Amino acid sequence: MRRFIEKKTSLYLLLGSIVIFLTMWYGTFHDLRQGSVWAEVKADVDILALSEGAKDYSIQENQWTALSDDAWISYALKAKGKIENIEIYISSLSQNDEGIAQIYYSRGDEISGDQYAEGELTEGVTVIDLDATTVVECVRLDLTSQKDATFVLDGITINYTREKQILFWLITPLLIVVYCLAVISWRNRARLLEVLERKPRLKYYYENAEQIMSLAYSDFRARFSGSYLGIFWGIIQPMATILLFWFVFQVGFRSNPIDDVPFILWLSAGMIPWNYFYDSWSGGTSTFVAYNYIVKKVVFNVELLPIVKSLSSAILNDIFNVILLVIYIMYGEFPGYHIIDMIYFSICIMALSLGLSYITATLNVFMKDVGQFLGIALQFLMWLTPMMWDYHMMEEYSWFYKLNPLHYVINGYREALINGHWFFYHWVQMIWFWVVTMLCVVFGRKLMRKMKLHFADVL
Repeated sequence: MRRFIEKKTSLYLLLGSIVIFLTMWYGTFHDLRQGSVWAEVKADVDILALSEGAKDYSIQENQWTALSDDAWISYALKAKGKIENIEIYISSLSQNDEGIAQIYYSRGDEISGDQYAEGELTEGVTVIDLDATTVVECVRLDLTSQKDATFVLDGITINYTREKQILFWLITPLLIVVYCLAVISWRNRARLLEVLERKPRLKYYYENAEQIMSLAYSDFRARFSGSYLGIFWGIIQPMATILLFWFVFQVGFRSNPIDDVPFILWLSAGMIPWNYFYDSWSGGTSTFVAYNYIVKKVVFNVELLPIVKSLSSAILNDIFNVILLVIYIMYGEFPGYHIIDMIYFSICIMALSLGLSYITATLNVFMKDVGQFLGIALQFLMWLTPMMWDYHMMEEYSWFYKLNPLHYVINGYREALINGHWFFYHWVQMIWFWVVTMLCVVFGRKLMRKMKLHFADVL
């Protein structure tokens, strides 16, 4: 092992690991105090701030008296997050309708009324559990439902879930291990190549990977060569489309925020993965025709070409994902560890578009109408996939659009960034997606291998 880890390499490993650990620590908790990485996360509610959000309550010291049957208290959390439960401390309780306390919660600054938890309000401490899968930013406390009901409120404590601590100790060591392996591999790349020379099978895969990456980079550069703005055209065009739809739906039709976030966040989280799918599949369909001079070479493995197009599109998609994160950060909605979901769903899109490209690229060699048909199919697919409209509007037809594997990707992308749900949250749809994707890949590769012998003759 010492021959692979020299003194300089050890320095890189040590400094890099420290930087990753501290970055993840501060990025997760926004606090570098020792207890933040394992202590319980709780917050005591400021009673004065609570009284400012009270409606129809008379407050004298700590005694609260309801002036109507609809008295309630609204409170915006100082730190939004996933809440495990809320503790309500009451030392004196006169009367309360059936003794039921309700807590409505939302990830936005408005309470819609469809998310709430309730419990029996008693003297002492009342613990009301909330849905731990939902990020909460604002709560409304309905502690009374009868006029003249009084209680003495000693305090309220909000207990957050320990999800951040768990994720920190799971993901941070993994990132450090990946970093260390990458540094060791890079510092010892000459020795690794010597090992590959003695392993023909590994050398074959390495050469294929190197060839694919080289062609993908060349394809990416060729798409924008000859223009003054170059790669920026690949960014400007899709961004112009997103801004156009945002202007039409939010400014023109005055669409309400969806999932309690600004419409631009909801829209861009659907449009960016769609643009990747659109670009990857349409580009993959024309790959054999575009690279006909390579296809005619007997020594070249043509099966690699659809992968080249998919990776070429992935480069632009990576740029868009960075832009998407910047937009979310500007709105104070940084997704944190759910960046992992963005990577996962990008892999999903790559796999699905690759399987479809194997089929359509093969057929496109023999039937030029395939490209025209694909343009129409993508238009239908764009509107049939709940991307620019909320799928909750048509719950009765949910079985239909859930058959579309793209629904799992688009909806999952949004739920990861907006609601903090992991990619396996809708596990049935996840299984369905991968079944459909694998069928497309297997069928596409078999079709291509059967027909590729005739590619050179037709092209």
